[in-house]
Amino acid sequence: MKTQLAASTNDSTFVSVNADSKIPVTYFKKGQLSGALDSVIFNVPVGTVVGPYLSEGKYEIAKVLDAKFSADSVKASHILLNPAAEGGLDKAKAKADSIKGLLAKGEKFETLAIEFSQDPGSKNKGGDLGTFARGQMVGPFEEAAFNGKPGDIVVVESQFGVHILRIEKHIGNSKIVKAAVVDKVISAGKETTDAAYTKANNLHSEINGKNFEEVAKKHQLEVGKAFRLRAMDNTLNGISIPRELVRWAFEAKAGEVAEQIFESDEYFIIAKNAGISPKGVQPLEAVKGEIILGVRNMVKARMLKEKMDNALKGASSIDQVAQKLGKTAQTVENIVLANPVLPGVAFESAVVGTAFGLQPNKPSKSIEGNQGVYAVQVLSFVNPKEMVESERKTQQKQILSAKQQRAWGAVFKALMDNADIDDNRIRFY
Repeated sequence: MKTQLAASTNDSTFVSVNADSKIPVTYFKKGQLSGALDSVIFNVPVGTVVGPYLSEGKYEIAKVLDAKFSADSVKASHILLNPAAEGGLDKAKAKADSIKGLLAKGEKFETLAIEFSQDPGSKNKGGDLGTFARGQMVGPFEEAAFNGKPGDIVVVESQFGVHILRIEKHIGNSKIVKAAVVDKVISAGKETTDAAYTKANNLHSEINGKNFEEVAKKHQLEVGKAFRLRAMDNTLNGISIPRELVRWAFEAKAGEVAEQIFESDEYFIIAKNAGISPKGVQPLEAVKGEIILGVRNMVKARMLKEKMDNALKGASSIDQVAQKLGKTAQTVENIVLANPVLPGVAFESAVVGTAFGLQPNKPSKSIEGNQGVYAVQVLSFVNPKEMVESERKTQQKQILSAKQQRAWGAVFKALMDNADIDDNRIRFY
């Protein structure tokens, strides 16, 4: 296939016919492909076919079609027109050209976006899409954004409709490579499957309720334990399992080994009912495996919180706190209450919520978060821009629509919580 790819004159068709993953033929930046391909394709001449390389259960080859330097990311805005709403593609393109003409005469892009754009995600922000890297947008739109120049306003078609795209800024500059990637996933053949079943069958003949772990250890196999299997579960420790296994587990006695070998898409499974939990509050031993990590994290958080509290004593700035702990204070920007994420750190609602209740330039108390224990100091607040009446009404409609949709879900959950129903689905499914 490597020879065929080298001789191919239509690489996109070759990929769509022969590749398992069907990765589009496009430009890639460093870090977007598998490690093996990534380490090679940026250093070979155009026209070179590299591979095959083994990567995560599949073999890959790639043909380098072009190489150039391009922006790492683009800041842009757009106005999206839906051809179906405009009466067809030709009418949508004609309207896009008219809007582009209005922009050339000095009309404000933001005003026209609010009036005409049919993209609910950017419309109320004046069409602002923020900054995006390669691989985040659909192909034609992305190519127009990265190949144009800052200040350009272009009309481009995509699967979503017709875009009036304004390129505002190019950020960074690095080498990109256009490549056709063909991969073949390694899947077990009949001989391999038969050999695995024979091994499972031999193992099953040795096992009983008392020697399960010993036999597995003898054959250098690990016993996977699910601490809580529920009647309607379809997975066991993240592995898809057949419904017959679940039904058997709920009918078997504690300590019983299944007479049959169960088969999933990837495994042959020998199962043992290790124990049965009664309804109600479970004893510690029954839930210990599920809670031990959370308990350890809770204890560790308390220890870290004590360290943080000691460092905060007498400190008048966050840098003094960091110095006492032997660390460096990290600056994060553009924190918003509606999306409590610390950029580059984690989702930390307690930390962000605390920050919005602080006075500037005063360290907070210690905060126990999801990923660690924090102390924060606000440098400054930026008030949001004044919302125009049309934006306010549009947002009101969106919020009302979202609440109406959630209301039905809440009603259904309330009915479920208050219903007295015996769930007997496991008998039939």
